Amino acid sequence: FSIDLKSAFTQAGSSSKSMLMAFASIIICTFILSFIFQGHIEGLWQVAGLSVGAYTGGGPNMAAINAAIEGDKDIFVMMTSYDILLSAIYLLFVLSFAKPLFTKVLLPAAQDVLNKSENKFAHLGEETSASYQVLGTLRGLKEGIITAVLSLLIIGLALGLASLLPSSMKSSGTIILITTLGMLASFIPQIRRLTVSFRVGMYLVLVFCFTMGSMTNLSVLADLNWALFSYIGLMLIGAMTIHAGLCRVFKIDVDTFLVTSSAAIMSVPFIPVIVGALRNQALLVPGFCAAITGY
Repeated sequence: FSIDLKSAFTQAGSSSKSMLMAFASIIICTFILSFIFQGHIEGLWQVAGLSVGAYTGGGPNMAAINAAIEGDKDIFVMMTSYDILLSAIYLLFVLSFAKPLFTKVLLPAAQDVLNKSENKFAHLGEETSASYQVLGTLRGLKEGIITAVLSLLIIGLALGLASLLPSSMKSSGTIILITTLGMLASFIPQIRRLTVSFRVGMYLVLVFCFTMGSMTNLSVLADLNWALFSYIGLMLIGAMTIHAGLCRVFKIDVDTFLVTSSAAIMSVPFIPVIVGALRNQALLVPGFCAAITGY
């Protein structure tokens, strides 16, 4: 609720171009790997299709494609398990070494954008345990309750509108409606001044990330399908490398590259974590839009 959308959308142009490059990278990488692993992976056609879905918008895309093609459940379960594990490694890489590494080949984020990020999004910038102490104050409690009530109203309205859509579109429709209504609410000055709302949302995102991590079934590593595991690992490495190359050619900065790469490979809830690590809050809304486009 507390985001200045007018300022955030100044980054929409480059993030849209970068997201299209991410999609192109996935398709190119899928095409190459399909030749390399021909005869080594059972149901390669299904693996290729699910990979495109998974890495252009996250796990829900993969599940939707598997249902549409009536794919083999064993392949789907294995891919999901390997995807969770390798995506977690990808996320750790993006949060730690990725920016210093890719800064060597990509442009740095424009200084005026970083300055605007500091000025317009100062209340979003600090990502430390101390920044969550406000949730325990009287002000934090008051704004937190207001935020929760507004969020429930938006969720209820989104679910009601999504119920009018065909069953195949209800899930994606709900996500889009919740995001759109939340963004529209930020245009109301009184709501935008609820700066604690961002901390409430980030707290829930961290709970989500912890829950996702606890769901990882490491027992699948005991009987690893090396061909399939290698396919997914090379898909992540190859797609990110090709994407970085395209961003260099089209002069996309490193922050936009990392946010849109994460938007394609991960999913919507992880965008605030990535943006916080990059300390470029101006990319939060463009990152959401990119992730929803893939979803």
